[in-house]
Amino acid sequence: YLFCPKLLLLPPQKKIFAYSFTTFIPLIAAFKTKNLYLMPHYHSEGSTPIFRILRRFYDKTLGIFILNKAKKIFCVSDYEKNELIKKYNLDSKKIITVYNGVDAKRFTRAKPYSKKNKIILYVGRLEEYKNIQYIIQAMDYLPEYQLKIIGSGPYKNKLEKLSNGREVAFFSNLDDQNVERWFKTCSIFVTLSDVEAFGITVVEALAAGKPILVNNGSSLKEFAELFPEQITKVNVHKEDIPSLAQYIIKAEKRKFSKPDLSRFDWNRITEKIKKEIEKD
Repeated sequence: YLFCPKLLLLPPQKKIFAYSFTTFIPLIAAFKTKNLYLMPHYHSEGSTPIFRILRRFYDKTLGIFILNKAKKIFCVSDYEKNELIKKYNLDSKKIITVYNGVDAKRFTRAKPYSKKNKIILYVGRLEEYKNIQYIIQAMDYLPEYQLKIIGSGPYKNKLEKLSNGREVAFFSNLDDQNVERWFKTCSIFVTLSDVEAFGITVVEALAAGKPILVNNGSSLKEFAELFPEQITKVNVHKEDIPSLAQYIIKAEKRKFSKPDLSRFDWNRITEKIKKEIEKD
């Protein structure tokens, strides 16, 4: 999907909506239309050392070309929007914040698993910058909890070694229904990533009615400010492991009030994007 060579055969189009900053799809689309609409889902840096090196060249050449060519840019958070403006000096008038969507009913209706202990849940890619290693270490101070990690990625082997002797279980390749059930089962959802343009799992946890602990940075900080009654934030790199464990306990015990998730409704989101494109 990074290249999609069939796009090269596409005749010129009046308008094209393209997704993802770091693939060649919007680049090809930029040559196929005078009206490019871009949803970059931009991260300020690559997730691996090699990718970070490649991004230094890509961002200053092809990346800036695509962003300047785009007639409108749809960002999935104000954080992403501000990052693009700051780094590329883009006109803020052509950048529109449109959150990603979630089918909230799938999570509210999910059937929870039976459990004996309180459960901490993480769902997402297993990368070092996601800071899952700190949650695992915090389990030494959380005897009443079990940690369930759902996902795969290059950091999995190191995380599995770190989890030896601790109440940690890993799951990979779960279907949507089982993931939704784990959201409904958990006592608290924790995600401490350093880099997130949006953070779809946070909205999924909100839909499941669960308290959340996030890292105080990137779009996760934005979520915490949007939903202060449901989400607790922590500066993960400024706290030691025992303190992080206390943050988890306090966040889990907070009284949860049902949030308004209408801004994440797919019908509302797609209608907003459609109207913006039809204006031109």
